Amino acid sequence: MDHFITRFALLIAIGAGIGIVVLDNVAMGIGIGIGVAIATGIISRSQDKKKGNR
Repeated sequence: MDHFITRFALLIAIGAGIGIVVLDNVAMGIGIGIGVAIATGIISRSQDKKKGNR
């Protein structure tokens, strides 16, 4: 689960960076980062279930 948390934090940081550069809005960037992190987390978790890892 540590791997998931580190990836989640990384995606939030990337989202915040994109938000600052593109939107000039830190909160919006963090929101996008969280949204992307949740979406990728759900996708990767569903793929894990298909493989039978979890």
